[in-house]
Amino acid sequence: MRALAIVCLALSVLLAPASALAERPDLAHGRGLVWGASGAVPILVGDVHYAEPPHAAASYIAPGGGVDARLGCEFDGGFRLEIAAGIDGHAVDGQRPLARYRAGVQARYTLDVGSDFYPFLAVGAALALFSRNTALASTFDVRGLVGAGWWAASWFAIEVAVAVDVTAPGFAFTDTVALVTPMIGVDVAY
Repeated sequence: MRALAIVCLALSVLLAPASALAERPDLAHGRGLVWGASGAVPILVGDVHYAEPPHAAASYIAPGGGVDARLGCEFDGGFRLEIAAGIDGHAVDGQRPLARYRAGVQARYTLDVGSDFYPFLAVGAALALFSRNTALASTFDVRGLVGAGWWAASWFAIEVAVAVDVTAPGFAFTDTVALVTPMIGVDVAY
């Protein structure tokens, strides 16, 4: 019953006339401090070969669960620089769980299409720490992200996105590892 009430409320907001909604922000003038958070479901693509002894391979790593967060400054025209961080975990078939901690920077651009709905994209780089046992293995990853959002108010938006993280071989893995991560979250301007 509670879920039905939430769905009805969401539909009433989505179907409300544009005049009933708050104005969308003017991206031509930067909004200053912005932050956001997203629930994430990272999915490892391909086999994983650990670099640490005993150099085990994982043929199946379950889609994980995690949280991504960001804090940045939005400049004129919808461009922003952000500090981004996240944590996620995965069950591994017949082995200990795999955890990932990442922190880095990213550049994001939001396109103003003259609507309450908007597309955005981001690129970034991060230090990634993977924990398979009791020790952490550090590596470097790059991220590409594409998504869309809806301005619920001039200072608040709901967003969906898909990120692709690529981790180079090194201390954590013997081969390149890719993660595809669907996300849903919020974007807030202060």
